[in-house]
Amino acid sequence: MSAKPTNPPAAGLKPLTAQQSGQRQRLIARYQTQATGILHLGAHVGQERERYDRLDKPVLWVEGHPAIFQQLQQHLEPYPKQRALCAVLAEVDGRLATFYRSNNADGVSSSLFPFGAYADGEHSLWPQLQLRMIEQLSLPTLRLDTLLAGNAIEAKDYSFWVVDLQGAEALALAGAERSLAACQAMLIEVSTVEVYRGGVTWQPLREQLSAAGFVPLFEPARAHDDVLFVRRPAAAGASL
Repeated sequence: MSAKPTNPPAAGLKPLTAQQSGQRQRLIARYQTQATGILHLGAHVGQERERYDRLDKPVLWVEGHPAIFQQLQQHLEPYPKQRALCAVLAEVDGRLATFYRSNNADGVSSSLFPFGAYADGEHSLWPQLQLRMIEQLSLPTLRLDTLLAGNAIEAKDYSFWVVDLQGAEALALAGAERSLAACQAMLIEVSTVEVYRGGVTWQPLREQLSAAGFVPLFEPARAHDDVLFVRRPAAAGASL
């Protein structure tokens, strides 16, 4: 997923050991290797493109900010199996939404939600970054189901999802009811605290994915972390 600053462990949890971290990475790699392709929601500028290229699988990226999307397209030119679409993903089509662009790393933390107390407030996980939103765009939303159908894309060709939407993960998944049926494993960004004001946090997101038939193979170890979910039949005996 997109490079992020380190952050403190989630309350009540200890940081991962090097061995535990390695186990998680191997587990993620195993599911990516087994996948038909990768669907990456929240592309930014495609930081993972070289790693995906080594997997030799089709990759579909989705980025919402038009200017960032242009950078993404340029970065993907050397990779014929990777393509990108520009869309602000949400639960409905055509809702005019405010899209916030952040000041860090060419907008890597941009979101449909403004920063919350654990991003730019007194409890910030990254006080050294002095995070703030520097731009607001009014953009129409689109359901993922609509986006794929409108571009004649079969969801079954992308069975591993990476969902990195900075607090808007729940909205995007709510607009992906048909497409989600083809997803077998999902690496999704989660926050145990309010990094984005109004954005989804860990427990509600876990419940949403559970209702869709997914289970996490591990818990978040940090306040802002990535967690691997898989479909229940495939999860037996695989958890750490």
